[in-house]
Amino acid sequence: MNPAASQRVTLSPSTLNHVRRLELRVRKHVEALAPGAYRSAFKGRGIEFSDLREYTPGDDVRSIDWNVTARAQTPFVKLFIEERELTVTLAVDVSASTLFGSTIRTKAAAITELAAAIATISHDANDRTGLVLFADHVVKSIASGKGRAHYMQILHELVHAPQLNTPTDVRALAQQLGRTHRKRSLMFIISDFLVPENTEHRQLTQALGPLARKHELVAIRITDPAESSLPKMGLLQLVDPETGQRTLIDSSNKRVREAFRTRSTQRARKIERAIMQAGANYASISTDDNLGLQLANLLHRIQANAPLSAGAAQ
Repeated sequence: MNPAASQRVTLSPSTLNHVRRLELRVRKHVEALAPGAYRSAFKGRGIEFSDLREYTPGDDVRSIDWNVTARAQTPFVKLFIEERELTVTLAVDVSASTLFGSTIRTKAAAITELAAAIATISHDANDRTGLVLFADHVVKSIASGKGRAHYMQILHELVHAPQLNTPTDVRALAQQLGRTHRKRSLMFIISDFLVPENTEHRQLTQALGPLARKHELVAIRITDPAESSLPKMGLLQLVDPETGQRTLIDSSNKRVREAFRTRSTQRARKIERAIMQAGANYASISTDDNLGLQLANLLHRIQANAPLSAGAAQ
């Protein structure tokens, strides 16, 4: 599908009911946030570059201009002019692996609810919001905008997002965002980040690094408990939804379960390390978590400039 911005859609009564039910559902998540949590986390960091000055203790190290610092041989920080309005971009993974779920919701459902909750917060703050659906390519893109009609369109696209039988490729997403988002913005990438294991560390760091340097980037990994803990159920055939590869294992064997858990933990740490090395904020949220509380925790950590690696399951 051409990743051009979609036209305004007219919602049928049935579709409108689905969209409104999603809005009501995510409103409960938004209510879990402390008043002003979103603005405190992201407002005041500045959007437009203004000037440079020498670094002083207490400055945010992320504002250091490394090129000027190298030339001057002393740290310099960038100064920004605060804008009242943020541009928020939601990048939502619709690859095959997100269809997995062993709890009250699939990963795709958790991604949809979380994206809708962030869109609701952005709409309430009168910020501009855009949406990008991606898998191994950018599937659909909605340019940033504001207003009730635009907000409902984003919820509609989330409700009816296609689930593709393809793998995740963050590089394609990053390249598209790099071309289309020239102005500094706030970006949320919500995905399970299950790119091929032999390339994920290099791929994620190289893909997300340029975005994190130019934009405020938040990467949220959605996980499922069954991906890190194998149930004791005898012979099981595991199927990789993105490659179709099948593996037969004996889950009643303790060593097999421990090996599965160890490999899952190592992969989770590898993904986390790659994303944080790129300079992005990172959080991991499980499908059985309270999404509202986890979102509140994420915003609190960003506000406090604390590491965002804490999350569920991992």
